[in-house]
Amino acid sequence: MTSTLSAEEMASIPAGTPPPGVESNLVDPPSNGYILYIVGGIVMGLMYITAGLSLYAKLSIRRRMAPDDWTRLIATIGATFYFIICILAVAKGKYGTHMYDLSVIQAMSDAFIITGYFANWVTTIVWPFAKTSFFLIYLEMFRTIKWQRYAIYFGLFVNWAFYTIILIATLYYTSPAPGQTWAEGFVSTRYSKILKWTVPIASGSLIIDLYILILPMAPIWNLQMDFKKRLGVMVVFGTGLLACVASSLSIYFKNILDHHTDDFSYYTLPVLIMCLVEMCVGISASSMPSLTLLVRHKGTKLTQLVSIFTRSRSSTGGGKGLSGSDDYAKDSDCLPLKDVQSPTKKQSTPMDQVSDDGYEHYEGQTVQTMIQASSSTGPAGQDRIYMHRGFDIGYEYRGKRMTGDSPV
Repeated sequence: MTSTLSAEEMASIPAGTPPPGVESNLVDPPSNGYILYIVGGIVMGLMYITAGLSLYAKLSIRRRMAPDDWTRLIATIGATFYFIICILAVAKGKYGTHMYDLSVIQAMSDAFIITGYFANWVTTIVWPFAKTSFFLIYLEMFRTIKWQRYAIYFGLFVNWAFYTIILIATLYYTSPAPGQTWAEGFVSTRYSKILKWTVPIASGSLIIDLYILILPMAPIWNLQMDFKKRLGVMVVFGTGLLACVASSLSIYFKNILDHHTDDFSYYTLPVLIMCLVEMCVGISASSMPSLTLLVRHKGTKLTQLVSIFTRSRSSTGGGKGLSGSDDYAKDSDCLPLKDVQSPTKKQSTPMDQVSDDGYEHYEGQTVQTMIQASSSTGPAGQDRIYMHRGFDIGYEYRGKRMTGDSPV
């Protein structure tokens, strides 16, 4: 029908039917688009800060990037691109505005259709990279636990298989067929079929998020350490719960959209916002383990300063301060704790024999004790996580002398 109307006529016809008692406003329509600017600006800012500090920690302290840093970087770039698409969708496509406040020509414009098209599938590229960062972190920490390693590989496979299938299906249903214009593809029956898959796709994404959240909890819970320390480690990884909350809200808003397709432009805005929040929160949560490395590095300098003031009270100076040459203490992604046993024993130290601050001084040497997964079995035949100690620039693990960032 639109092909028989002139541009002037399409510009004066509302794209939707207003509810009773409401009149269309095609001149200066109200919009909720500002919500995306505010929420998006906040979560993007937090993502840049956490991801930036994580990258800084790796480059300035470890002086190298791990695989999870690369996937996080790709996800950050993708989230930035998605945010730009969302801004264009609001500014040019008028998303966040009721369909009855948009003219037919606006609803059929390239700005409206193309921004919505890219918003549909760009997420399926960002999400697998963001979630892969978690799996790579887990693989580095728990690679010596056999069942955990297989569970991580399984998660990686499901993650990429799921989003690859979604990407192909989304491109198939939303791309114009050969010879079709963007407008013809948008009003086609094939395009409308993708709407029924929005909630199942969001549900699958939530299942993967929950899997990522639960996966490290079992080995962390079995750490031989007191409850407060164990809880602190779980909190670091538990920040992924926020991503699960965002996924749940995404399902909620997509379900509302499915029941209000006649007001597509207005009810799509919350979906765009929650997708953006889910990306940014997930990327930020995957940065948390690396941020502990930065805190420990700066914390070492703070401890040195306190030690100087403490020794100034005594002419003898007490024990030796924390050594700045303890490169492994700076470079390790493991969590530092203090070993109360003498480091002269060439063996791994169970974590139930560990105390608070991570440092002890024996025979003039600075000692740093780290968490590391071990394939050794405890009395019950279960995998256990043991400690290794750092001596100056090297460290001892299960009687074997190693240096730098050598893998255990």
